[in-house]
Amino acid sequence: MFIQKFNVNFKSLNTLELQNVKFIGLFCYNINKSSS
Repeated sequence: MFIQKFNVNFKSLNTLELQNVKFIGLFCYNINKSSS
């Protein structure tokens, strides 16, 4: 359900929001990588 909602929101994102999502995703990925 969350994934579906995310996909719908993802399609409606503009370029700036998309860049923010990528940045946040990369940031979270780095935190997870360094913590494990």
